[in-house]
Amino acid sequence: MSAMAGRMLLGYLLVEHDRRHAAAVKFIVQSLGVGLLGLGNTVPVLLAGCVLFGLGFANAVALPGLIAQKEFRSADVETGVALVVAINQAIFALSPAILGSLRQVSADYALSFATASVVQIVAALIILTGGRSAAKPLVTQGPHEPTAAGLLCSQDKRVP
Repeated sequence: MSAMAGRMLLGYLLVEHDRRHAAAVKFIVQSLGVGLLGLGNTVPVLLAGCVLFGLGFANAVALPGLIAQKEFRSADVETGVALVVAINQAIFALSPAILGSLRQVSADYALSFATASVVQIVAALIILTGGRSAAKPLVTQGPHEPTAAGLLCSQDKRVP
């Protein structure tokens, strides 16, 4: 239920607010939820953690694509979204192993939850400070060379 509420709330916020700010809020809310789940030892605290995490998680897949639509030229959106999806899927796949390894090393979940919470805060900071500059258009020099934004493309695209 909190994930559905998070999707509706974000849809409302995106009408009037910057997509990067909305994503940063999402990461902070998720971080608070993870923190409560890691520190909580009572049912109300754990439920609050679940609700906050759900509110933040609701748009984990859709929001990066919406940001790419806003910040990239229409010809470059497909490449940007594909890279974001690939990176997200790798992180989604590896996170349980990484957090599980931290749990094995520390013998409890405190380090895993703290790490997950800190990663969410770092993500919020990156999303707030990492906007694309108009001075660095998405351009490739050849079929497989990096662009100014550090992306790889399969087609030669020139900015007029």
